[in-house]
Amino acid sequence: MKRRFATLAAGVLSTTAVAWGVTVAPAAAAQGGEGAFRTQEAGHVLSCSGQADDTWVSVELYENSAYGSFVNVSVEGPGGQYGGHARPERLFNDGSVSVSLPLRLLEEGHEDEVGTASFEGTYAASGQPERVHDVYPEPGWRVISSGTRQELSAQVDAQVLGLSVPLTCDHAFAFDLTTIRTP
Repeated sequence: MKRRFATLAAGVLSTTAVAWGVTVAPAAAAQGGEGAFRTQEAGHVLSCSGQADDTWVSVELYENSAYGSFVNVSVEGPGGQYGGHARPERLFNDGSVSVSLPLRLLEEGHEDEVGTASFEGTYAASGQPERVHDVYPEPGWRVISSGTRQELSAQVDAQVLGLSVPLTCDHAFAFDLTTIRTP
């Protein structure tokens, strides 16, 4: 379970970095050994999906105190495949999550918005926080993350393409980590 957290968190952060052109290490303040970067990272992750009629919706909601927030949505339905992403200033607020973002048809040459994807829901701590300590590679870096991971119970609903879609969040957790990256 601890390894799955590090893998998911690293995957989410790496996906965020690539999608948004974020360079992780320069954003952190140098502390510790030569070339080492230390960050305090606290935030939330919800990875949710669901289906209504012939439409499938998947969303990743991620907020990190050191690197910001992002939302990535994928929709597949009878009219094609749609997607959207955004970097809202804040996603998670005292037990509620709320965001709306433009949705686009994912076809070559089609860049117009076809609507809005909206996500509303709630989350709460579930069980006791778990201590985590992981060492893993990122391109060009050795990463050590230590801190806590708190499972969340979450209920999120999507409004897309005129449909209301209840979502199930297979990955839902909060984290509070000290992360050290060394070249």
